[in-house]
Amino acid sequence: MLKKIKEAPSLTKYVVFSLAVLIIYYAIEFIVSAKTGVERSTLTTCITGVLGGEVLSCALIKVFKLKEEDKPVPTTMMSDLLTEDEINDLLKEENNANG
Repeated sequence: MLKKIKEAPSLTKYVVFSLAVLIIYYAIEFIVSAKTGVERSTLTTCITGVLGGEVLSCALIKVFKLKEEDKPVPTTMMSDLLTEDEINDLLKEENNANG
């Protein structure tokens, strides 16, 4: 079980954590409000809004694949811009200027 949790992506771990916190909060809130008769509606709204918004954001990232690692990384290697002959000519010119 712990191995599966360690191998899970960070985004999945965060969603599971957020949902677990929401479930625990609502269970405790139900027990407290049943015993005291006082409902903490403002706190419930805030916690639901924050964690629900985070879960929604994570879901949108998963659905639309908005992660940075999915975008292609531009390369600026000299070999991508010039042919091998052009690189050799530039190196010869540089060696002649320095030597």
